[in-house]
Amino acid sequence: MGDKSYWPKIDPGFKMIPPKLERPPGRPRKKRIKASGEVGKRGTYQCKRCFQFGHIEKGCNATQAELEQELPPPCPKTTKKSKGNPNLMLSK
Repeated sequence: MGDKSYWPKIDPGFKMIPPKLERPPGRPRKKRIKASGEVGKRGTYQCKRCFQFGHIEKGCNATQAELEQELPPPCPKTTKKSKGNPNLMLSK
């Protein structure tokens, strides 16, 4: 077949219109798909119960006795120092 003038004329019996172009709801998907060798955003997960990497608290199988033995001593809490002049007093 040649160009458009050689195409057969067909009458479908109804008027064809293009579909409406509407933006779907939600955040648009990113256009670029990362390759398998590229680094993603997330690293390895760390459990908040036993502090091991590779799983999260929901899937932790450590017993309470194991947790008490392996937990490091808690860090002392530091107080937040305020900025500014310590001699300045504010009255309410």
